[in-house]
Amino acid sequence: MNCLIAADAALMYCESNLIYNNSIPNSSGTSAANLYGYINTGSPGNENVYNNTIYNLTVGGSNTSTSSLTVGIRSNAATGTVKNIYNNLIHGLSSVNGSFTTGGTYGIYSSAGASHNIYNNKIYDITNNFANGTAGGCWVSTGSSFMIYNNFISDIKAPNSSHVNGVVGIHSSTTTANSNIGIYYNTIYLTASGGSTFGSSGVSSTGNATSTTANLDLRNNIIINLSTPGSTSGVTTAFRRSTTSLANFSEPSNKNIFLCRRTFCKQTHIL
Repeated sequence: MNCLIAADAALMYCESNLIYNNSIPNSSGTSAANLYGYINTGSPGNENVYNNTIYNLTVGGSNTSTSSLTVGIRSNAATGTVKNIYNNLIHGLSSVNGSFTTGGTYGIYSSAGASHNIYNNKIYDITNNFANGTAGGCWVSTGSSFMIYNNFISDIKAPNSSHVNGVVGIHSSTTTANSNIGIYYNTIYLTASGGSTFGSSGVSSTGNATSTTANLDLRNNIIINLSTPGSTSGVTTAFRRSTTSLANFSEPSNKNIFLCRRTFCKQTHIL
């Protein structure tokens, strides 16, 4: 179900729309059930998505597809597209399916494109009820330049999930060579819980032994993760990397506030 769908244009604008109370109420089976407030899989030269309000998008039933996606703003435009996604309000998204890395429930999910500028968005109340589901505020992948800043993300939930990284505020999974990720001045507040092996992250990124692959510059963020990890395993962390290599962690990264609840936090990195 696509509430708004956009395609090709030299300059593409999607602004000041109100999208709400849309649902797939009784999805079942193992085929993907996707619901998007906005989606673009075309090849615009410049994609601008701003000042939109998107809320109460739900997928219900008993669907078990791991590749299902429920997303407020989904941009999967071509590799040459310059993307500007800003000043959007997204909340009240809920689904019964979808799991990292092919599916899940996310406020904003942007992939491909030449550059991604995601800023001044407010994202909250995002829930994935799947047994191994993932939920996130902002999810990015496959691109060469990312600027994610001044976003407020909170109340991301996966109450039935046993996924080791089931809830994430901001996640970057790009492994593109000669790519840069700037994450600045964001506020993330998480209080999630889940199954026995549930884990969560304020910010999660892909580590790489090559410094120019997904080079991450992380500055001036407030990341508070008071989530409860799984009873048998799981990590509550402010900042998570996929590997122990810090080669692609930019040296100027600094001035972040990382906070976890002391009782539960098993791994915290303080810069």
